[in-house]
Amino acid sequence: MTAADLTNDSGPALQLSAMRVVEDLIASDSETGQILTARGSGKWGVIQLAHARIGGRLVLTGAQIEHTAPVSTEDGVAGPGLNAPSLVTGANMLLDKCHITGSGPQGAVRLAGAHIGGMLSLAGTSVESVSGPALSAPRITTDRGLRLDGATLTSPPGIPAEGDIKGTESEEKGADGVAKGTVRFIGATIRGNLVLDLDLINAAIDPERRQLWAVEDLTYTNTPTGPAGLPLHSRHWLGLLRKGTTGYRAQPYQHLAAATRAAGHDEETRTVLITQREHQIAAGGLTRGSRAWARFTGLTLKYGYQPWRALIWASGATFLAILLALTLGGQGGLAHTTAGGGGPCGAAERISYALDGFLPLVRTGARDTCRPVLDTWPGTIIQFGGWTLGLITWAFITLFIAGFTNIIRKT
Repeated sequence: MTAADLTNDSGPALQLSAMRVVEDLIASDSETGQILTARGSGKWGVIQLAHARIGGRLVLTGAQIEHTAPVSTEDGVAGPGLNAPSLVTGANMLLDKCHITGSGPQGAVRLAGAHIGGMLSLAGTSVESVSGPALSAPRITTDRGLRLDGATLTSPPGIPAEGDIKGTESEEKGADGVAKGTVRFIGATIRGNLVLDLDLINAAIDPERRQLWAVEDLTYTNTPTGPAGLPLHSRHWLGLLRKGTTGYRAQPYQHLAAATRAAGHDEETRTVLITQREHQIAAGGLTRGSRAWARFTGLTLKYGYQPWRALIWASGATFLAILLALTLGGQGGLAHTTAGGGGPCGAAERISYALDGFLPLVRTGARDTCRPVLDTWPGTIIQFGGWTLGLITWAFITLFIAGFTNIIRKT
């Protein structure tokens, strides 16, 4: 079948639905120069491999697959370039260096519910859709990883698909019942490495291109990585989750956090969970009270993942109390008690007076000999300002303890 040039103006160029192949199926091989060219039309796609069973590899490297009427989205006209829902292969599925065009809600490349017995590779492949997802693979399973390095996956910016065509296998939808995203891996399972590059991620997060991904319930064995020699940091994938997906979901963040934790990268794990909380707040799904509390704990504790921040705030309140005692105490706001012999309190005594009210387990005895002079305005401010700052300090110390012991941590 290699080197074939197939054209059908009224349907699929290659119809292989429910076909059974015991060994490899090599339809196009860029290494030998035997390239498949296929042009077709209609809602069933150019190459139809629905429910096919391939015992070995499926090789379509270098194939040129064109849906000849990709502009209209009317039923019976728009369709995939490669339509392979529920495809099963016993080994790798190689779609490297292909050029595939299609349109419509099913995607230019449709692999819904497929099970790839090896690795699925679209390295260096260009997939274009003018109305709907470029790559739609909800519930796909790959046993040895997924390669998308060098791939170009394009559709109109932020385009929502219109739902699956009636009579075909149901596609997964977003929370609003509409399938969305240029790249759709809803409920997919990637066993092995998920290999990407920065160009794909940048295309998703770029506000002008917005080639969004739908990744809710996507699972993978290892943290997403780059091709050999071009490492991809987990923060790049995290950036895609935050800015390049179709909407907020907790599961993608939790799965990435579990992967970084398993790799022993605790700091990266905390960054993932902080970013998840920020995305949740920005998505607007919280009640007003929950949102206010989340913002407060974010400012003071980074949602419990950086409890040391509360100590900084407590230290700031203590510093203000010292400043208050030093300045206003020197203006007649603090004076010795009868036991202290009367007269104004010295600078060291004023500092000790402030510290006695704020530091746990620290007592200098200054409050036994120095007291606010309540019939003066400086003394009144010291008294009531001290109470207020004391409450603030102890509140932050309590928040530090709570955050440190995970009481308020939101995952």
